[in-house]
Amino acid sequence: MTNRRSYWVRRASSATLPDRHASSATLPDRHASSAIAPHRRAAVLMMVLVCLTVVMAIAAEAVRSTMTERRDFRNRENRLQADWLAEAAVERAAARLAADAGYHGETWSLPASAIGGSADGQVVIQIDELKESPGRFAANVQADYPAEGEYRARTSKRIVIERPQTGEKP
Repeated sequence: MTNRRSYWVRRASSATLPDRHASSATLPDRHASSAIAPHRRAAVLMMVLVCLTVVMAIAAEAVRSTMTERRDFRNRENRLQADWLAEAAVERAAARLAADAGYHGETWSLPASAIGGSADGQVVIQIDELKESPGRFAANVQADYPAEGEYRARTSKRIVIERPQTGEKP
């Protein structure tokens, strides 16, 4: 198959020039290059679509990454708050046990306003006397923050508390 342009170049270089009244078949077709244009337009369109797809993939990854970081931050914040609640509960258990020998624990609910958080917290304190060591108690503490919900963090601690015998100074 010959190239259209070379055909017209050869045709135009023939010995006689076309007559003014000659048919349009002998003259170069000014729309001959438009037969190639749809292919070029399709290629350009495909490149644009590929570029848009790449840009959309990058944007989707950025959104996913941001959401993951936000969720991780919230989880870290909740774990830290649960750790603080567990520490406070250990101190509370020691103080209550020192004041009352019959203290066996409690469920301690804390409103968000009391702990400076965005949700309520809940702590379960359980006191068990160690049978092998009289006067020593195990305090098991479980702190949940927020008290309920999908992103709840739970921290547990266990400590041994010595309660002074009656008549002894702490």
